[in-house]
Amino acid sequence: MKFKIEKRENFTLVILPEKLDLNVSTSLKEECIIIHNIGAENLIFDLSATRYADSSGIYAMAQIQKLFSITNGICVIIGFQEQIKKLFLLSGLDKKFKFSDNLDQAADIILDFTIEKEDSN
Repeated sequence: MKFKIEKRENFTLVILPEKLDLNVSTSLKEECIIIHNIGAENLIFDLSATRYADSSGIYAMAQIQKLFSITNGICVIIGFQEQIKKLFLLSGLDKKFKFSDNLDQAADIILDFTIEKEDSN
């Protein structure tokens, strides 16, 4: 499996494969740019099946997060393994993403973010 994208009401769910490497990162970035350009505002990355990530995979996620943040969106990560979490901590990306234990909590984070964004306008 490369990755799977599911459109939900307030977010798009991106289910990542066991390996997040160069073979996946380029198409992941391209697909996320497309869904962003057609109006998606918020992403949830599900890394529960991901056991390995290299620098190209982490970099692609960072670029996607930056794109969505420019347009006042948010990216939440669920299901990450400890070794992958360490990569985010070492790279400082833990400050750019929100992290959640499960999909329901991630959806709540996005809902709260959306309400705060609407209240500030």
